[in-house]
Amino acid sequence: MRFSIIEMIRRNKFDIFLLVVLVFTVFVMLKEIFSSSSTRIRLSRVYRTKTPDINERVIELSSKANISVLNASDPSGPTAWFPPNSMFANKRRKGGPPGKIALSQPSILKTGVAPGYIKGTEIPKIIWQKWKNRIDLTNVWKQDDYVRDGWMTWQVFNKEYEHIVFSDVDAELFVRKEYSHRPDIIKVFTEVQQRIIAFDLLRYLVIYKYGGIYNDMDTACRRPIDSWFDDFWDYGIVVGIECVLPLDPGLPEEWQLDNFNVVYAVQFLQWTVMAAPGHQIINRTIEQLVASVINDTREDDGSVQWEISDLWYEPMAILNVSGPGLWTRTVKQYINEQELRVVADSEYASMWDIEIFGDLLLLPQSRWAPSSPQQENEVAFLRHFWRGSWR
Repeated sequence: MRFSIIEMIRRNKFDIFLLVVLVFTVFVMLKEIFSSSSTRIRLSRVYRTKTPDINERVIELSSKANISVLNASDPSGPTAWFPPNSMFANKRRKGGPPGKIALSQPSILKTGVAPGYIKGTEIPKIIWQKWKNRIDLTNVWKQDDYVRDGWMTWQVFNKEYEHIVFSDVDAELFVRKEYSHRPDIIKVFTEVQQRIIAFDLLRYLVIYKYGGIYNDMDTACRRPIDSWFDDFWDYGIVVGIECVLPLDPGLPEEWQLDNFNVVYAVQFLQWTVMAAPGHQIINRTIEQLVASVINDTREDDGSVQWEISDLWYEPMAILNVSGPGLWTRTVKQYINEQELRVVADSEYASMWDIEIFGDLLLLPQSRWAPSSPQQENEVAFLRHFWRGSWR
């Protein structure tokens, strides 16, 4: 009998091994599910809306939260103001929209003051970027090739600009210091596990506070920033079209968008964000991002069920929560307000030159997101290398 059992084990040892692995896997999964300390929520596609100008999910979530509490801020710092008809205008704030925000002292800027402004605007000549570590002439040669080459182009083409690269530590210190009156912002930034959401938030926070131009590290400057908009003035924000996707009416729209990893057929990019400090588009983007994350920790009755660190978003949901999906909705809403109508995607798709909507300059795809080498060489202002590794 003993011999037969040993012989059976020898003959079926691979099957027994698979059985042991299966049992162990099931045990780990059950432990993960029933362990309160490791609860994770996978959020997928809940933010998608067929109407590009209305964030239905945010409206739904906002009705369950006391947004007026989230909007409360110290009078000396950035305010959270929304127009009376805004989805977040549960309680109108006194004082109206934020004006130009004064630089804090001591400033993060080397000289304590902006090094000047882009001609005819209140956009300071500051280039912002974020990387794992600080970058300057002493260590730029130790960086990845695309990081080094991109950083050098922003330096060489824009010698009159102050160029600041945040490290991970710098980023957290900035948020804690400049938004100390907004514990909800600090909480989202420090606790969200998928750091791409935090760093999306960072670009909005930096531009809202100081203004200037934020660029991802996988971008390269093609022309001096001062030459980009010589024929324009009095603009407060610049937005670029990322893609114009011709949808096939014979195929499901959602399938086509997912296939191209985009949220909308006409989508605006945010690897570059350029604005004057305190712009209301940036304000709205920050508030919607923070409110969305906080509300995802709550049950339908508004009670807090999870920690922010428990949340886990699918890639397409991240695009909607903090990335180009959120950015596109917010910008389109603003453009519609300026035009007093709904601007159709077909109008954006037919753009071949820079258009003005109030104080917003909208760039055709060829300027910040060239789709061909010819566009890149002839009319592009910058190049994006698509080196993002957040997925």
